[in-house]
Amino acid sequence: ERRGLVRWLRPEFQNPGGTAAPAQETIALETSGDDQPAEAAKELRVWPKELRDQVSAVRDLLATGQAKSWTANEVARAFKGARRADVAAVLAALSSLGILISFGTSDGQRWRAA
Repeated sequence: ERRGLVRWLRPEFQNPGGTAAPAQETIALETSGDDQPAEAAKELRVWPKELRDQVSAVRDLLATGQAKSWTANEVARAFKGARRADVAAVLAALSSLGILISFGTSDGQRWRAA
């Protein structure tokens, strides 16, 4: 809350004034080449410094694509400044809490939203 990030459980009760929480900062990357459409430009999110924010950011990223499974490298590439080892630890923690499902493939370990 000190950083200005407030998550509302029941906005109509806890936030009757209707003020929205600030959006997470993103960085848009331009793709090169004519073979990729403009809407396919990737957006990198800034990797948070605090562990609790890292957990929230990874959880939110994986929740956006319910059918897609991710590797630790793919998740790390989705964030600017993220290290694979840090991302793998967050993924393992979310998996042990039951928020993510972890499974092995021929490509290695993958995660998806539960």
